[in-house]
Amino acid sequence: MKNLIIPVAGQSSRFPNMRPKWLMTMPDGLIMLEKSVSKFEVSLFDKVYVVALKEHIEKYTDKNLLIKSLKKNISKKVELVILKKRTSCPTETIINLLKIKKISGSILIKDCDNQFSISENDLRAKTLKNSIYAINVKSLDLIDAKNKSYIQTNNENSVINIIEKTVISDLFCCGAYCFGNVNDFYKYGSQLLKKSKDVYISHIILKMILEGNEFKFKKAFDYSDWGTWEEFKKW
Repeated sequence: MKNLIIPVAGQSSRFPNMRPKWLMTMPDGLIMLEKSVSKFEVSLFDKVYVVALKEHIEKYTDKNLLIKSLKKNISKKVELVILKKRTSCPTETIINLLKIKKISGSILIKDCDNQFSISENDLRAKTLKNSIYAINVKSLDLIDAKNKSYIQTNNENSVINIIEKTVISDLFCCGAYCFGNVNDFYKYGSQLLKKSKDVYISHIILKMILEGNEFKFKKAFDYSDWGTWEEFKKW
């Protein structure tokens, strides 16, 4: 099983006094969430999960109309999972999803506030492998490069380090992370949440790497960033 997970339960603090960024309307009429995966071959996934907050759905949109739009513009395989309470971080959001839906197989977690292409060959395998999609920061004109997470790799394209908001190499994470076994995410994510309520996906990956699990660097293409209001306006 290959599952695409798009968590959108955050507070969109970089878009102050606006609707949640994932509901922002793009120039072509799609909402940001839909646009974020428009360069992916979504049909190659067995299931697509969008995880949102109940308060956002009730205040800013209509549940039935949203589901209809997501199925039209992303995939008929989309399932909208609505959380009643706010979570402390994306990791807790995804852990809640895994508890609710009992997801098995491999997962690709995708941010909703950017857009890029990846190789279709990566998705055609029966299951995804541990990997991180990244791009060379020198190839882009980023407004806030320091706000990204970065990876270091060895000669075999294995990731040897990953860190938030510190420039340790030219490779920054695009916001797409694959876990070959969803149980690994649940196990390590749950362990870290016992020590902190602010757990990034990069923290899970680093812990797994330090315990001997391999993650590969995968190259992304055609990257567009909408992570802040300034970046969104510029795009």
